Amino acid sequence: MKPVFILAIMILTAVAFSDTVNLFPTEDTYVWQANPGYNYGCWEDMTVGYIGGWSNVLIKYDLASLTGATINSAIMIIYVWELYGTVPTDEIYVGRNTTFWEEDIVTWNSRPLFSGISLIPAPSQVGYWEVDVTYLVQEFVSGIHPNYGFQIFKNDSDSDSFHMNSRESPSHCPYMYVDYDPMYLEAATFGSIKAMFR
Repeated sequence: MKPVFILAIMILTAVAFSDTVNLFPTEDTYVWQANPGYNYGCWEDMTVGYIGGWSNVLIKYDLASLTGATINSAIMIIYVWELYGTVPTDEIYVGRNTTFWEEDIVTWNSRPLFSGISLIPAPSQVGYWEVDVTYLVQEFVSGIHPNYGFQIFKNDSDSDSFHMNSRESPSHCPYMYVDYDPMYLEAATFGSIKAMFR
């Protein structure tokens, strides 16, 4: 019984030390194909969709504090204040940027490349919109890919879009909720024990 009891305590300890954090963007903006040389870095609004051209959102968080962690869940929470056209908009994707960009410089013409895309549910009403980026954050904090942030975009030319608050907005700023196991819990003992029960 004693070894079983010790094992149970170790498992419970590992689970108990899971942590959460809210992270706020260090950079965010959007780029618009219809105005390809203009920078929207200081705007309080970000747009995804198609209005005479595609609009893509770029957003980045500082993930240095999560280096080496196991990411259980990473959800971007963004406030949508207006929807236009067909609701919900279809063919909305999120991916990781693969090249460097800066909020106060980037335009449609200089927008970063992206990869690792996945289809995500579009917002169906005004309010907070959740975007699951768990697998992308895990790749960033594990060092598999450099952290150039995320790109949210539409993949068809139907005339619909939605508008969101950026970090410059005085209210309802975007943030990312992360549930994670800190790196020190992923040492050989705890990591191997937890793996058996996942």
